[in-house]
Amino acid sequence: GIEYVDELKILGIFFNKNNNNITKTNIDKKIPVIEKEINQWNRRHLSLIGKITVVKALLLSKLVHIFIALPNPNTKLIKQIDTIFHKFIWKSNTDRIKRSKLAQDKSQDGLNMIHLHSFIKSMKISWIGRLYSQVSNTPAVAPKSLHGEISECTVRRNLFPLKMISVTFFGKT
Repeated sequence: GIEYVDELKILGIFFNKNNNNITKTNIDKKIPVIEKEINQWNRRHLSLIGKITVVKALLLSKLVHIFIALPNPNTKLIKQIDTIFHKFIWKSNTDRIKRSKLAQDKSQDGLNMIHLHSFIKSMKISWIGRLYSQVSNTPAVAPKSLHGEISECTVRRNLFPLKMISVTFFGKT
């Protein structure tokens, strides 16, 4: 017969009967993995730039698939992840340099640290260009749920003509 399960993992994303908070569920499963890796890196004496490199290359990469494939995490969850990253960088709860300054480009005396909220938005928007087909001259199709992210970015209409559609994701538009 058919075996029913409470949770199913497909392409690295967990689905369960109650998918109301699917993004939080998947990120909550990744946080212990990230914290374990942080504990391994804390044994090494890394410079500030080395720690930022670990965050960008190794820790953040564990979440990229979730950020692209699932709805945006809420602000509280973004702050939680950001706090984990900054605790690793400073080895304390207190930031020694403002986070906004840390995220600035090196040409502006920053250290190119990721601004997580902006990074998540850019991941969502990045696929629009890939959907646009210059061969068929058809507009890219974007879910209406991305409208806020799209309007916050500078997108020239003649470069990416967009057709906004409603997309249903587990019963939510």
